[in-house]
Amino acid sequence: MKTLKKAFAGTIDASAIVASSKITAMAHHHRSHNDGVSTGEVIAGSLILRAILALSSQGGNKRNNNRGYNRYQIEQYEGALEDYNEAIRLQPQNGPWYAERGRIYLARREFEQAAADYDRAVELAQFAAHSWYHYKRRAVAHYELKHYDTALESIAKAVELKPDDGSNLWWIPPGRVAKCPDERLRQGLLELADKAIETTNGDAGVYAARARLYDAFGRGDEARTGFNKALQLEPKNPVFSYYLALVQLRSAEAESYRATCREMVEQFPE
Repeated sequence: MKTLKKAFAGTIDASAIVASSKITAMAHHHRSHNDGVSTGEVIAGSLILRAILALSSQGGNKRNNNRGYNRYQIEQYEGALEDYNEAIRLQPQNGPWYAERGRIYLARREFEQAAADYDRAVELAQFAAHSWYHYKRRAVAHYELKHYDTALESIAKAVELKPDDGSNLWWIPPGRVAKCPDERLRQGLLELADKAIETTNGDAGVYAARARLYDAFGRGDEARTGFNKALQLEPKNPVFSYYLALVQLRSAEAESYRATCREMVEQFPE
């Protein structure tokens, strides 16, 4: 972390912190057509967020007593499917089992099966405590099948059930939505974001979620305003800072990008 601090203090060549070919490729992607920021500085910005999130998640990865879930976590999908098939055989009216099996089908890109399982899950567990989670995953399955109306309806239901979960709005990756041939999906998501902000009296995570949509849809000024608003509400949130930095980077705002990354770095002790 001291190396990252020096990179944005200008005391070392930021290219020295290149950590892996994967991060380098991501840096080149975000940097394209933007002068004034070195590739190393782009990589540094990504590494800062990774380090912050890694520290915040320490001690949080506990194994679940559900064997199917644990198999899913380590990508043993065949074994996980066997477990959930058996669970459904024993408890065919238990909606969460269908949702868990649907998640495996999503991971295997078997979208027809995933959509069928999530349809069944929300039918059986529409009033369950975590049913909003089923709806947003259902949206992904139907999006992949080009059922855009159903995808939007599912996100709308998730927002209705849990409006303060900003991830409802970007669970279908915003970059994918930006390329969707159905303009109604993009407009519908922005309208749902407005509704969620109103319902939650201005939740920071929802402001940031709407900003991510604006950014993906090429509305950089509105994205910047949204991330700044989110940071006013939660000034120490590194994820908000990271996405703001990406907006600044794509807009060739080199000094603003460096300043935002320095603020992220300062969250770490010496």
